[in-house]
Amino acid sequence: MTEIYIDDNRIDFEDTENDATIGELIGMVEAQLKEQRRFVEELIIDGRAEPDFRSEATSKRLILNFATLKLLSSTVESIALEGVDVLERYLTVVLENINKYVSALRTGGSPAGASPVVVIDGMTEIAKTMNELNKGGVNYDITIFRADPALFYSRILGCLETLNKAKESVDSVLMGDILEYELKPLVEEMLNTLFAKRKN
Repeated sequence: MTEIYIDDNRIDFEDTENDATIGELIGMVEAQLKEQRRFVEELIIDGRAEPDFRSEATSKRLILNFATLKLLSSTVESIALEGVDVLERYLTVVLENINKYVSALRTGGSPAGASPVVVIDGMTEIAKTMNELNKGGVNYDITIFRADPALFYSRILGCLETLNKAKESVDSVLMGDILEYELKPLVEEMLNTLFAKRKN
């Protein structure tokens, strides 16, 4: 019989038909954790962390095939704060890439490791992540950002659209201008507006 734990506490889980899946177990556990504003953050199967435990392949696996399943939970707030921290660091990296690329364009050099594609893809992912974090905050009634990130969505998309057009027309002067005078100030404003001030 499979031993099942939530945060090191062993629980009873009825699997009388021997057909219960990992996905069903996680669903049941998270339904119980919801009132505590917690959810499953990690799954350890027979002593090994399962990095993709929410995938369909893992969710469909039968519980009876394993000796031990350990589910580790975390609060919604702590996960959200981790996500915001990662997002802030990623925005800082994008800002560094903008500076590198603009500097290379202005001096006629080759921007090693920085390109408009890296910046465009980075900002696209940032916008998606901000949206998901903000939706999670609304669902759980927690404040994720210091200001509403929706204020930035259309401005990000506008900058990226203009940058894409300049890239397609191979207009390096225009790309440099957009990056330096439109996107860079926008990223700096986001860093100063959305995130908690850090103590040095």
